[in-house]
Order: sequence, then C-alpha cells, then structure tokens
Amino acid sequence: MMMDQAKPSSPSQGFRLPTTHNSWNTAKPANSSWRELRSLSGLHDNGTNSSKSLLRTDISIDDSSFDAKQFSSTTTVLDKKDSTNPAANVFSPTFTGRFPGPIHCMDMHHDLLLVGSTNGDCFLKTFDVTTEKNNCLLDISPNNVVKCRTFSHPKLKKTDALLTVPSPEQYTFSTKINNVQIQPCEQPTTFHTIENNRLHVWSFEKEDAPIQTIQGSRSPLWCSSWSVHNNNLILIGGVSKSVKLLDIRTSGGADHCVKLWSLRLEPHHVLSTLDKGYFTDSIVGLHFSYTQPNQFFAQSASGELIAVSISPEQINSLVQHRLEDEKTQAENEAISNIETLIYHRNLNQAFLEVEKIATKLKEQNKLEKALKLLDLCKVRTVSENVKSNNPKARFKKELEDFSKKVTELIKTDSQRIEISTIKDVINLYLAHDYRRGMTLAIDIAEIFRKDGEKFTEYMNIVKEVLSPTIFEVTHNQALRESGYRSLAKAFQNQDYIIEQLKLQRDVFVLYGMAVLRAYLNALLCQQLYDKFFIVCTKLLQKIQGYDIAVIVRDLMKNVAFADLMKLLNSEILNSEFLNTIETKSSISAARSFPAAKCLDFIIQTKQTVFAVIRITMFCPVLPSYMNTIIQATIQKLVVMYEFAFEQIGKSVQHQNQGRKFAEEILKRFELKKLASKDDLPDHQAEIVKLLPILEEFLKN
Repeated sequence: MMMDQAKPSSPSQGFRLPTTHNSWNTAKPANSSWRELRSLSGLHDNGTNSSKSLLRTDISIDDSSFDAKQFSSTTTVLDKKDSTNPAANVFSPTFTGRFPGPIHCMDMHHDLLLVGSTNGDCFLKTFDVTTEKNNCLLDISPNNVVKCRTFSHPKLKKTDALLTVPSPEQYTFSTKINNVQIQPCEQPTTFHTIENNRLHVWSFEKEDAPIQTIQGSRSPLWCSSWSVHNNNLILIGGVSKSVKLLDIRTSGGADHCVKLWSLRLEPHHVLSTLDKGYFTDSIVGLHFSYTQPNQFFAQSASGELIAVSISPEQINSLVQHRLEDEKTQAENEAISNIETLIYHRNLNQAFLEVEKIATKLKEQNKLEKALKLLDLCKVRTVSENVKSNNPKARFKKELEDFSKKVTELIKTDSQRIEISTIKDVINLYLAHDYRRGMTLAIDIAEIFRKDGEKFTEYMNIVKEVLSPTIFEVTHNQALRESGYRSLAKAFQNQDYIIEQLKLQRDVFVLYGMAVLRAYLNALLCQQLYDKFFIVCTKLLQKIQGYDIAVIVRDLMKNVAFADLMKLLNSEILNSEFLNTIETKSSISAARSFPAAKCLDFIIQTKQTVFAVIRITMFCPVLPSYMNTIIQATIQKLVVMYEFAFEQIGKSVQHQNQGRKFAEEILKRFELKKLASKDDLPDHQAEIVKLLPILEEFLKN
C-alpha cells in the first residue's frame, strides 16, 4: 500500500471542528494540557459534565446502557436500568472491583474486558454471569480483587532508554500503557497495546512477551485502532500530530506524518508517508470507515478531523498473487492482473478475463490450471474479519449462546427455569438446527437425571420430541392402549430415554450415503417431486454441516428443481389454457375452453397441482430459489381454477365430476383448517385463496 498521494481529495474531507464542540457531551476540546485531560467518558456531577484524567489509577466502563463513576484504584459500572429516576443521573452499581494494578486504559469486546496499567501490565478478564445478581457483570473474589490474566512485557523497564528528539522537545520514558484494543472479530485471538513510541501485538496464548513489536515513531503514541475490514491494519497516532497506518499496514508519532509500513518481511520498511501539515496538534483519534475499506479518519487534540482515501494504485503492491507458478510470463501477467482486479472488487472485468483465460487453458487440455483459475470466482467468506450482517446467522449464533446460558443456569439451580420455557427454547432450536436442538435436549435430560421430580416433568418435552413412536396406532383401540402401556413403562427408565434421544439425533447419520442417494434418485425417476423436496428439506435440518448435505442440496437445486420447472412450464405456466384465459376476453375464452375441456385440463394436471400444494404445505423451509416460483405457480393456479370451476358449474353433465374433485382437494389438504391459522407464509396464503372458489362451486 503506497500512500504518497493519500491526501484529502477535496476541502470537504478536511475540516476543523468548532472549539465549542463537545462530542457526545463527554469532554471539552483539548488544549495544551491535553495529556492531563484526555477524556474517556463523561462524569455526571449534579447534571454537569466534567472530564476525567486517564493518568490516575482509575477505570470506567461506558456503553449505551451504562454510565460510570470513578473510585480510586477501583472500577464501578452503573446501569441506568436500575435508576428510579434516570433523568437525575442517580444509579446503583452493577459491578465494583479492584484490579491487580493501577488502570490507565481499557477496551471491551463481546465477553472480554482488557485493561492497561500504568506499570506496564495488561489485564484480561472474561465476563461471567453470577448467581448472586442477574445483572452483575463480573465475578469478583472475596478481597475485591478481580481475578484475571496478566500480560507483562519484560523489556518495559525504567532503564530502557529516553525517547528523545532534537531540542527543544524531549520525552521521558514511561511504563504506562497508553492504549489497548482487542482484535475486532467474532473470535479474537490477539490484542494490541501502545506504550511510549511502540506498538505491540499480543496473543491470548502468550502472557510473557508480545508476538510482534513495531517502533511507530520517535515520540510518544497515544491512540490506535484496528481496521474493521482487515485485521492486518492498525492506525496509530500521538504527539507527532500525524497518523500512521501500519500493515498489521500505518503508524503516527511525533514527526507530524502518516507512515505506511510493510510487515511481511524483516526488517519492516515504510512503504509511503503522508507528509506533515495536515494537523497542528497531536493525534488523539483514529478510525477506519465502515463503508469505504480504503478510507480512514484522524482527529487531532485541537478539533481537526481529516478523511484520508487511499487510491487503488497505492494498494497494488499489497495484492497477494496465489497462482504464479511455472506458467509463461504472459500467463503470469494476465492472471496477476485478474487477482488485482478482484482485490479492487472490479468483479465484472475480472470474471470476463477469467472466462477468457480458462477457456484457452481448457483448449490446451490444462484442466487443473483452469479449475484453479475459476476458483478465484468463488465467494470467500470473511467472517473472522467482518461481523456477519446475515440476520439468520446472527439469530442462530445468539440462540446458541442463549442455550449455553440455559444449561449453565440449570446446572446451578434446576428449578430456576420453568419447563415451559425450556420446551420453547428446544422447539425453537429444533426448527433452526435440528442436531444442535437435539443435543440441547440431551444435555438438559442429563442434568435432570439426578432430579427425579424434575425429570418427570421433562418427560412432556421428551414425548413431543420423540413423537410419533412405533406404538402410535389410530385404527385399533386395543393396540393403542397396549402401546400406551408400553410407552409408560419405557418412559420410567431415564437411561433408556436419553439413549432414545441420542438415536433420534444421530439416526440419519447412521444411514449409508449410497442408500440415501439411491432413495432420492428413485423419487426423481418416478417424478415424485413433492416427496423428494419434503424429504430433502427435513433431511437437511438433521445433516447440516455434513458432506452428504452438499450432495442433497446439489440434487435439489441442479437436478430436481430443473425438472420440476420443466413440468410446471409445460402443464401450468406456459399452458394453452392459461394463455387463453390471460390474453382473451371471458367470452372468447369460454368458447375455446368449454366445461368438458376445463374438466379434462383439471384431471390431466391433477398430479402436478397436488405436488405443488404438498411442497408448499409440508416443506419445513422452502429454498429461496423455489419460493418465488412456487408462489407464482399457485397464483396462476387460482386464476385457472376460478375460470374452470365457473365453466364446469354451468354444465349439468360435468358437475358431478367437478364436485368430486373439489371435495377431494378440500379433504386431502384441509384448506379450512389451514385458513383458520394466523400469520401464514405468503405461498400458503395463496393456497387458501382456492377455498372460496371451491366452496362457492359446491354450494351451487
């Protein structure tokens, strides 16, 4: 990444904030004494905002639902929800505790709290939900000292050196940790710290020394920020009145400039520098843009705010080329150009070039190289760098975390959560992830095994999960009573029940893939598309994440759905019957399709129509690529049936056959029962529109 041209493109990108501006009502603009008054969050003192010193042995935790108050060498978190009068800023503490050393800075991420001290140590604490108080954030020891892991830098000693620059300025060595931040990803493994003029990157697994150290400036560094798009990028700034982007990719210090570093090889070299002149005071704030990956913002202590954009040309040196091998120079240049286009997200041009070169390689019988090249076009997930915005994935993650909390609470106190709540959680989990839902049911059963009374209540959930059993009988009352007696005896054995739950969870995994594929192929050969899709959608709930799931999804989308589309187009969507109804007047359409022809059409398309209705009603979840097509098919079906039954009703000769068909649909699919339900999916709501058409025909 070269940044020689990284200058604001227009005056609107660099501006000075008014000196009276207070950001979030937390602190006054910094003046020459900004070192002593760098504000972290606001204190409420009789409704008056005031600043806090970061150089004392204090810490505060501030969030949208919290406010903080300091005590010497302690930390206190105040929850606004506990306030009887939030407007008066009167709170009760949810956590108070003393850390092993004086605190100078902090960062919070998910369930982790990282604090930096004034003596060179960092403390890492994981949040725990305690049983004493529901809203208590941290579990503290009896002597009020928080139990945490300590990270110490052995070289951070008073005898290290003096940080000096040519007179008149001179900076003395300090053991303070000026800033800390945890890696901003779903499962962080590292964090970084700032001390004096150095940036350190630490691993959670190594407490005695950092895994990487960079000297970012000749003067003290005060602030830093990970990129939200790339965990290799860190912004730093300090007394130098400049911003530096490090590649770990820049850094900022006392030299009034932004430097771009390359950390891939030792020694680390500066790739480019943003010269002095943009800031008149020290850098106190850095952050990457959430919407523009190549843009970052820097703020000085005097209120200046600048947005810096890095041009695509400056990033070319950072593009990673994975496919350079024994090809000719021309091939290497062409593929390198493709990788550069993909890196800059110019995907249209990149894919055109991929298609051209892959076709050429195929003609030369270089299939392996062509496949490697085509692999560049596959979607690559970056969940470890960017938090997922997929609502379904986020909900499943939250559900998984909540389920873990449920089991922890039940282990502590089996009476703490009502059985009805546990039942709702298990059913919800089963609907979204069958295997994990069953695992949750088994884990809770293992906990309740020790509590006979609670396990008896839990049997209601077990019966629902295992239903229907082999003893379910509808045609013979004697067999049904015998089955119930067998079930009652079986449910008294806790070990037997738990083994049944495990078998229910693992049963589909026990079948051989060959047997399953043979069964699915047989359904396709018989054109039983409704049974195929119902089996596959239910099956995928149980085998999600296994290799066979990929095969099943491929059969559904690329084979079965393609065949189903051909059938729907030929018999319904592109049929002469539908075309006549939609393009001609009602009189003309009635002449073309009298009652006899309408009845013939209904009978001929009966199996296809029934298959569509079954798919709509009995598939737990319709794949996205099917949803629109199925809904459109049902809409056209409603139009056709409305016209057909109107014509059949006018013919006494054909009314009896039409009546039998209408009664069969109402009885087989229980449309009245379906219509009585609330919040139906769109495709099922369309099916219900058949009900008034059929009922009106039967009345006449």
